[in-house]
Amino acid sequence: MYRHSQDPFVRWQRIGLILGFVCLATFANVPPLINFQGRVSVNGKPFNGVGQFAFALINTNGSTTYWSNDGSSISGSQPSNSIALNVAQGLYSVVLGDSSVSNMTQVVPPTVFTNSDIALRIWFDDGANGFQALSPDQRLVSVGYAMNAHEAATVVDGGITSSKIANGQVVRTLNQLQDDVTLAPGKNISISTVGSVITVSAVGAGSGNGWALGGNGGFTPGLEFLGTTDTSPVEFRVNNDRVFRLENNLGLANVIGGSRANSVESPYGSATIAGGGTLAASNHIHAYSGAIGGGLGNGILSGAADGVIAGGYQNLIDVGGNDSAIGGGHGNQIQPYGNNSFIGGGYYNVLLTNTAYAVLGGGIQNTNGASQGFLGGGYQNVIRSSPVRPSSYSAVVGGANNTILEGSIYSTVGGGYLNVAAGYGNTLAGGRENFTTNQSSTVSGGFQNQAAGDFATVSGGNNNIIRSDHSSIGGGDGNFTDHKESVISGGNNNFIGGLAASGTPGPVGGDWGTIAGGYNNLLQGDYGYIGGGSRNAVGTQGLYGGIGGGSGNSELSYFGFIGGGELNSIARDSDHSVISGGWENTISFNSIAGAIGGGRKNSAATFATVSGGGGEHGQRDGCSCRRWDSEHRRRARSVGSRRNRQYGQWVLLLRRGILCRRES
Repeated sequence: MYRHSQDPFVRWQRIGLILGFVCLATFANVPPLINFQGRVSVNGKPFNGVGQFAFALINTNGSTTYWSNDGSSISGSQPSNSIALNVAQGLYSVVLGDSSVSNMTQVVPPTVFTNSDIALRIWFDDGANGFQALSPDQRLVSVGYAMNAHEAATVVDGGITSSKIANGQVVRTLNQLQDDVTLAPGKNISISTVGSVITVSAVGAGSGNGWALGGNGGFTPGLEFLGTTDTSPVEFRVNNDRVFRLENNLGLANVIGGSRANSVESPYGSATIAGGGTLAASNHIHAYSGAIGGGLGNGILSGAADGVIAGGYQNLIDVGGNDSAIGGGHGNQIQPYGNNSFIGGGYYNVLLTNTAYAVLGGGIQNTNGASQGFLGGGYQNVIRSSPVRPSSYSAVVGGANNTILEGSIYSTVGGGYLNVAAGYGNTLAGGRENFTTNQSSTVSGGFQNQAAGDFATVSGGNNNIIRSDHSSIGGGDGNFTDHKESVISGGNNNFIGGLAASGTPGPVGGDWGTIAGGYNNLLQGDYGYIGGGSRNAVGTQGLYGGIGGGSGNSELSYFGFIGGGELNSIARDSDHSVISGGWENTISFNSIAGAIGGGRKNSAATFATVSGGGGEHGQRDGCSCRRWDSEHRRRARSVGSRRNRQYGQWVLLLRRGILCRRES
């Protein structure tokens, strides 16, 4: 067990310590050192040899460390590094703070002695029993405090700072000014003192040159004003942040409201920014007479004089866009040299470079590249144009993904979805996936209709196609014409034109032809006509030929006509022939001007006429008169059409009488 001796010898050593401090304090410069001597015993016997010591200056309850030999002690704890000292008959000595001693790295600062209770704590290791704190801690009394007293003695003239003066005693500082301070009144300001109170007042507030918070009267405009008399701008602030600025560039006034980052670049003037903007998304004008109403990140660039952006976010009028305007929205852009153009609003709409006098009303991601073009709105609609193939004066009113291609001057898409107009003066009113080309063609609506001829019209329906000029399809499904000035009023899969061997449209004929309706009708003769029905055909030599209706009828000669019925036919070179109706009636090859009124399986030769009935009741060569009895009449009525074959000249067959007469 280690013991720190308390005998009179030690007390004498303390007296020597005190005297040492007193002597040191008389020097001009007190060294930051403390001389200490002590005695230590181990198991009741004075220690001899080299011992390891550690020292710390602490408060008397040991909770705070003011100094230690290596600076590592915290809250009265043992320092990390120890000092080797020679001990003879238990006596040792050390100079605390002497950096020449190994592991004595810290001097003793005078500020330690600004504390009222200080004790020296010592740890000792004899090399066998390990470190132990010597007891009790050694309280310091007066000599160490002489170091702090020396600090007061060395204060130079003027060395006392305001922090050393107690509050409420003197005026220590005035807005960081020191020593003698003179307050000088500025223009329209007076200063007065009453005791220790200084009063600063505006001279003549409310009536003279001052401006009262409660308002003013009696001012003379032009002579009395708020503002500056030089080129300096005037700014208004809220919470010490600029919210309004008035400036003058070479006689042209700018008005800038909103964020302090908003700006009108010099030398431009007569510009206005009403408000909006942030430090990161300012509104800015680089042109004369421009105006931004508000919003964030909007810009008018150089050469875009008289441009206007009413508000919104990140809208831009680019270089050369003079007299153009953007109403609002987000990310809308008038690209370079889009002068006299307008975007109403919407989201990321664009007027392309050199698109002048154009309009884009709104919508989402629409693009107008046509000067004098109009795009009303919708979604991802496009008017394409180029200097070589302009689409000026074209319009897309609305819808989605509609396109007017390059070179489509005066063309219009009213709306719908995925419609395409290509050509001069074409109109596509609406519908879906419709297409126009050539010039002055029209698709009114429907689905996947095409008008690909000059002055062609598809009124509606589905998959109707025109590939010829001046032609029309009224509606229906899958109708097609590729011959000029032809008409298909409606129906399904009706066809005017030719078919090549491959089944694709070919030349053949059908100009000026008409199919009024029906299903799967084919017209290949010029000036031909099919009124309706199904699977009827007017062939390539059926000029001026016609079929009124029915099913499966075929007309292949000039001026031939089949009124209706089923599977009736007029063969080639049987010009001017007629079959009124019936079933499977035939005017064969080269039977000019033949006629069949009706019935079934009747045939007529040149200039021959068969009124109707069935073939087994006709006269083959000439006609012998015979009376029809009631059985013949009954059979004729019940059987209906039967095949009659009449050859030669005109024949009149009276089926309701008793006479069969042949005229020669």
